[in-house]
Amino acid sequence: RSRSQDNACPQQARLVDLFVNMRFSCSVALAILALVQLAVTTSAGEVPVVTIHGRSYTADDIESGKVKIAKGSFIVGVEDGGKSKLLAAMKQDLSWSPKFRYSESLPMFAGILDQSQILWLLKRSDVKYVEADSEVHALEEPMPHTVVFP
Repeated sequence: RSRSQDNACPQQARLVDLFVNMRFSCSVALAILALVQLAVTTSAGEVPVVTIHGRSYTADDIESGKVKIAKGSFIVGVEDGGKSKLLAAMKQDLSWSPKFRYSESLPMFAGILDQSQILWLLKRSDVKYVEADSEVHALEEPMPHTVVFP
């Protein structure tokens, strides 16, 4: 029985088999799997969210003080064909550049973001999602993306 038979989503199953066979780097594999998962579950017109350890937060959650997000590594998903324009705006408005731009065919990039930068992203119509880019651990340990509830 292959790993792909254990997955409900055929796109994810094919990617899992591809990663196992081609031994992609963990960071690239996680980024691509996150893109596929969000493409399957996100419909047009939804409000973008930041997802940290499986919990999603909106710009309103941040602005209201419901949540505070520590600086850390995040993956940002954008509309197809919109990555270059968004990165140019981030460079101009925030003096920020990604740590990983990925290829032009992948509508995502990754880098270190703080709460104000995440909020800026969540207010843009060309951003699909922001997701914490962290390793999966079997034991719960403090992660770099601390979410603090007042």
